[in-house]
Amino acid sequence: MEKRVVPYVRDFGGEEPERGEASLYFMEGSDIPYVSLTEYLQLLSEALARHSLREGITYEVTQFVPHYFRVRRPDVDAEMWVDTEDNIIEFDDFNGFTQRADVVASVTMMDLSEPKGQEVDVDALLEEAALLPAEEQTAFLASHLGNEHEPESLFATAADTINRGGAPIVLNMSEYVIDLVEQDGECYVPLQTMNDLFMSPQYLYVIYNGEALYCVPYQSDLMEEVYEVEPAGEMSFEFALFNYNELRFLLDCCYGLKDEHAIDSFATLLAHNTNLVSDLVSTDPVVFDNAVARLTLPIWTTGTARFCSPPGGRIWTRSRASTCCPIWAMR
Repeated sequence: MEKRVVPYVRDFGGEEPERGEASLYFMEGSDIPYVSLTEYLQLLSEALARHSLREGITYEVTQFVPHYFRVRRPDVDAEMWVDTEDNIIEFDDFNGFTQRADVVASVTMMDLSEPKGQEVDVDALLEEAALLPAEEQTAFLASHLGNEHEPESLFATAADTINRGGAPIVLNMSEYVIDLVEQDGECYVPLQTMNDLFMSPQYLYVIYNGEALYCVPYQSDLMEEVYEVEPAGEMSFEFALFNYNELRFLLDCCYGLKDEHAIDSFATLLAHNTNLVSDLVSTDPVVFDNAVARLTLPIWTTGTARFCSPPGGRIWTRSRASTCCPIWAMR
């Protein structure tokens, strides 16, 4: 991997943007920016603290065996695993990886863990509660099952719980032709892949425009500076293909209406429109942008997506930024 130290500019709401340096990495002959997993997570910790007001979130990166890395958030024991040999990213709890440590979850009374050091006969408690008036049953169960709060229904808030209804997430990056790289004991992941996983949900864009790396919130005034660089012209075919595959990855992971729209995968959906796919892998950034607009505007009429223009109404071209923030917003 070739290391390039570039200016790093971030906007966390102060009077002036903060400026420093950051490192990007490129495989030989490639123009796709990668980041060191260890270094990027330090940027993520800072962004979560400064922008999202989630202070104290840190990450520990450990290489267990060659090609296999564990990222642990020690305060909540959430983990991320990266396998560079099989090209897989796995989370035991994706939400817990970035959310505040004091988050509470809504759980049923039967989901609440038993108080430490006590053995509770839940069946006996249920029988005893059944003998009480209905309006007293929930408070009785709460007091005996260790819930701090007196709920008004059979649902209660429980701090420090893993009951969020989630499940482990396994992301096979080979399905998107996105390579995870291990070199000299460090793990490298494409910058935009990390952004789509972690920064976009915070409404933060981390953009490399070919000259500097920017970390900016939605509608930041710094976007004007991002677009001051001269357009780079045609993209390489490798980069154009990466754009398309990263778009598929983002949509598969983040589009919330896949089930409602019966979308198995966006590769399958897009395969039915060969003209659109051809334009989405175009090396001409204007053709690519028009294809994204055609994908976004006519297909999704539910109001869940929109095509965003840069400041001043100029056409968004990916040639301006070697890797861009997502230009679509899906929630």
